[in-house]
Amino acid sequence: MSYFLFLDDIRQSTQFLWPIDITKLEVITARNFKEFQHTVRTRGIPVVVSFDFDTCHAHYAEFGRSNQTSINYKSKEPTGLDCCKFLVEEWCRTKLPLPRYFLHTFNPLGKRAMRDFLEQAKIELICNTVQ
Repeated sequence: MSYFLFLDDIRQSTQFLWPIDITKLEVITARNFKEFQHTVRTRGIPVVVSFDFDTCHAHYAEFGRSNQTSINYKSKEPTGLDCCKFLVEEWCRTKLPLPRYFLHTFNPLGKRAMRDFLEQAKIELICNTVQ
């Protein structure tokens, strides 16, 4: 189960400088929500995960046309936030340790939404395990 899950529809994990050594981990790239979901269901919770927010071409077009104050996309394609939500559901179900996560998206609103969601989930999960 020691793997690094990299969510991005276009880029490769090798295009980034990571603050940790990922050379000892198997790197698996998921290009969209379905691949992300399949990987977690078949491989288990990763030890490290990195999220892109916009995971299809429709997202890029919508973000480019938006006023960049909200992310209410008309596209029904799941975003990185949907992957975050799925991963938290799996954390809750499996009771495994939370993986270290990174947000490599260029979308500032998406980054904030994913960070806020994951940080709130960590607080809630930690509080629920203490009770």
